[in-house]
Amino acid sequence: MMRSFRLFLWLCRFLALFLLFSDHAVGAVQRGFVNLGFESPVISSAAPCRASIGFELIPGWVTDHPLDTQNISCPPGYTGPPYSGNARIIELWRGPRSVSSGQGETLRISV
Repeated sequence: MMRSFRLFLWLCRFLALFLLFSDHAVGAVQRGFVNLGFESPVISSAAPCRASIGFELIPGWVTDHPLDTQNISCPPGYTGPPYSGNARIIELWRGPRSVSSGQGETLRISV
């Protein structure tokens, strides 16, 4: 019994040292902010314009929004990318509701 307890202690020490000095113990740390004003991707040069697009297309942002259809609602003559298919969407706006960059997002939070 005592021998198995000593073996257990050695294994715990080994595991602690392994985790302390291995690369697995290093966590990802974000040292700055990316795309705070939703400048990227540019959804349109014309206003008003609204795009519901997948968060994978918006650098620096993640959502757990349920899957929904990507779409874009812009004035005639829109020449941007055709957003289609299902994704976890973030809705971007260009126009009167947007911020200093001319393009923004309305953040909705649910608990």
